[in-house]
Amino acid sequence: VLAICQDKTGYIWVGTEYGLNKYDGYRFTNYLHESDKPNSISSNIISFLFSDADDNLWVGTQLGLDLYNRDNDQFEHIKLEGAKALPRINDMVQEDEDHLLVGTAGYGLYQINVHTLEAKKLDDYAQEAENSYFSHIIIDIDGNFWKAGSGPTITCRQNNKQHTIRTYESPYGTVTKFLNYGNGILLVCRRGLAFIQNG
Repeated sequence: VLAICQDKTGYIWVGTEYGLNKYDGYRFTNYLHESDKPNSISSNIISFLFSDADDNLWVGTQLGLDLYNRDNDQFEHIKLEGAKALPRINDMVQEDEDHLLVGTAGYGLYQINVHTLEAKKLDDYAQEAENSYFSHIIIDIDGNFWKAGSGPTITCRQNNKQHTIRTYESPYGTVTKFLNYGNGILLVCRRGLAFIQNG
């Protein structure tokens, strides 16, 4: 199992290396990529699942981002403008009621308009040297944006007028998850836990 989430209707979605599965409490429905069906899922390797504020299911795969259409039980492929290939989707967060932020492996950070499905590449959420790999992302309780890439460097884009960008070094190796905790961010790292306090 690579990813799991529950939508507001109660379905449990499970992403694996062999497709997407929907559990309704009684049985599983399996969704696989089928090359002759353009509205099938983009890839059988599911890297991330996200249910947004409007209960839309977003499916991150090894080969791009899909939006599940409940009405026809199919998938819409989201075009990420500027990406030179179909990127692996690593993480997603809700930025506001109209936008999602999508972190990719090697192709940067994208902002998705949930109404128009337009995707815009963002280049000002991290310093240039850290602007390709967005392995884990989170927005804290103060509205600051945090990201971790493939190494120990952590970036915080502060929620102020200047959108100041600060960097930190993880004392315990690569970050594998962020958690909002108290008045700061808890870093789950490969070799331990660390805490960064806001302010």
